[in-house]
Amino acid sequence: RAKFEELKDELLGEERDKLEEEREKIRREHKGNRISLIKKLGKLKVEMDKERSGKEVFMQNQIDMLESDLERLKAEVKELKSQLDEKDEIIVEKDVAVEERDEEIAALRATNEQLGE
Repeated sequence: RAKFEELKDELLGEERDKLEEEREKIRREHKGNRISLIKKLGKLKVEMDKERSGKEVFMQNQIDMLESDLERLKAEVKELKSQLDEKDEIIVEKDVAVEERDEEIAALRATNEQLGE
């Protein structure tokens, strides 16, 4: 009976040792996996920050380009308005000249009619 208890304790001890080794192995693997995951997450965060930074730079460049285009277009509109004002002045001058000629023609017709009578 003592021999049986001794064998039982020995076998249980060996099982306990095996289980403890397995438990320790799992802890090491888990710790390694955890560290690996933390490193991967750190790398992903760096990549995401770079990508976000790149997108921010791209968007800022787009904004700068659009603002530049807007300024250029405003200058073009100003120039076109100036040209339009010049054309309007020419039209007014020509209208005045046409009215003066119409008056001259009317005066000549009146004179012609008086002479014809």
